[in-house]
Amino acid sequence: MSNIFERLKENNHLNANEEIIVEYLINHLDEIPYISSGEFARRTYTSSTSIIRFIKKLKYKSYTDFRLHIVSDLKNMKNPIPSIQSNEDMITLVNKISEIETSIIQKTKETISIETLYKVMILINQYQYIDIIATDTNSTIAEYASHLLWSVGKIATVYHNNNKQLLLGLNIPKDHIVILISKSGKNPYIINTAKTLKERGIKTIALTSSLDEGLAKLCLYSLYGLSETSSEKLKDAVFFISINCIIHLIYAILFSQNYESTLELEKLYIELFNKNQKI
Repeated sequence: MSNIFERLKENNHLNANEEIIVEYLINHLDEIPYISSGEFARRTYTSSTSIIRFIKKLKYKSYTDFRLHIVSDLKNMKNPIPSIQSNEDMITLVNKISEIETSIIQKTKETISIETLYKVMILINQYQYIDIIATDTNSTIAEYASHLLWSVGKIATVYHNNNKQLLLGLNIPKDHIVILISKSGKNPYIINTAKTLKERGIKTIALTSSLDEGLAKLCLYSLYGLSETSSEKLKDAVFFISINCIIHLIYAILFSQNYESTLELEKLYIELFNKNQKI
């Protein structure tokens, strides 16, 4: 999805109401995710119809879609993630990679919906069995997430084989929830599995970078990782770092909420591991 400034440049014939809306939007960016279209209209002395017509002109699908994306779209434009250039020296790249990772984590923090995260954590706390579906590079993220979830008392299994993913959708017990990871949200196997899970009433969580594709629409909740960057070659790295940030956040919340039992589990694990080392 292109950022809002690019869309504004494409639509340079703004009427008087739209110019007022743009000015308010830029000067009160952090307020927008928390106000209704009616309140937005009241503050700009326009109408709800003008607001909806404006966001459709910018190619957002709905006011909800607009509110969810607007902060990250504008902030990404003002503070783009640095990109790698040809033949940069090693010291520059050491500093730049640190800057890139810090920028991605900060933007992920700014973009994440606390309301959705709260609902996701309630759901995760209700279930002990968590299945994770991912392919290719994302399966590495899934394995790491599985490790962290096991350490807080969850039974987390990763499915990276396409056939097993489809069969999981058909056979998964009702006491499981499923996390599906897809950067694009377009993987046909994951989409088909998500459809099957939805039809069977299995609760699902999407980790993706796209609001506009099928996966986010099929899952009960969706948490969004970054993927856009000025450097095409860094897209996978951006998503990987962003999703890992979200996974660390989920782990930290679970650890905090189950603090004593997590420490006890770690103690038992270390004792058993040391015992096996002596055999």
